[in-house]
Amino acid sequence: MSEAASNPPAPQTSEWIRSLKRLMREPLGVFGLALVLLVIFGAVFADFLTQWDPTRINPRIRFEGPSGEHLLGTDQLGRDLFTLFPYATSLRVFCMAGASRFMWRSSRLRSRWSSGSCWV
Repeated sequence: MSEAASNPPAPQTSEWIRSLKRLMREPLGVFGLALVLLVIFGAVFADFLTQWDPTRINPRIRFEGPSGEHLLGTDQLGRDLFTLFPYATSLRVFCMAGASRFMWRSSRLRSRWSSGSCWV
């Protein structure tokens, strides 16, 4: 039996897996990835992380400092600042995801068009 038949070729690893392994070797890369995942987690689960309504105005508690009830205090309208951050982040994360998807699709279309494999 030949040597080539007894040793199958090594499976190809995807570019995503190689990039993730390279990222995990760098401490700052792991820290950055953890921050991004934390922001995405906060954006997706904003309803469950906070107990206050982000649009409810309560003028009696304006400019309160941080406390057990309001972790980061309140703003000039009496809204809880800790509640505002996840909701504002969720809007930005979903807009960023949509824009990234649009840019990815347009760059793919542009590369296919320039290679002559797409009729536009």
